[in-house]
Amino acid sequence: MVVEHMHQNFDADEPVTRRECYLHRELIDRRVVGVERDIIEMKGDLRGMKESMEKFYESQEGKWTKLWYALIVIALLIAAGRVFDVENLFGLM
Repeated sequence: MVVEHMHQNFDADEPVTRRECYLHRELIDRRVVGVERDIIEMKGDLRGMKESMEKFYESQEGKWTKLWYALIVIALLIAAGRVFDVENLFGLM
């Protein structure tokens, strides 16, 4: 499919009318405004993703902290169990 360009029959010696200049400027302005709008939307999307990721990592950090506390308590209980051997304490052997 061939797209016809508005300057298909371009002649370098032919003068350009004010209307053509105006239409060309309007076309460029619309493209620039569209790109600016897209950039603003992308910035908003990226900001939202960043906030979501920060919330996710904060929630995960709390879970890891709880897990470390549980592992430390278990290790202390195991160490205490080895120091105070229940069989020797009650003289069951």
